[in-house]
Amino acid sequence: MSTVLIVEDNDKNMKLARDVLQAKGYRTLEAVSGEEGVKLAREKKPDLVLMDIQLPGINGIEAFRPIAFLGKPIDLKEFLDTVKRLVERK
Repeated sequence: MSTVLIVEDNDKNMKLARDVLQAKGYRTLEAVSGEEGVKLAREKKPDLVLMDIQLPGINGIEAFRPIAFLGKPIDLKEFLDTVKRLVERK
């Protein structure tokens, strides 16, 4: 089972990403700030990190500069296809 780290400070966006990913069989980790996201990524080594850009503390761009980018609002099919492609590529 692949693990996806979601870094998002908006409760509704976090719940949407978590629920959609878990329904498709992904394990999820959650962080609400850039610093917490970096810490979890280093400790847990997820297969994929989904990070909001506007976060408290350091923003998403500063936290992880060389990442795959998928802008919001998301299209659920495109979102799941992108997650699957990136996780399988690893």
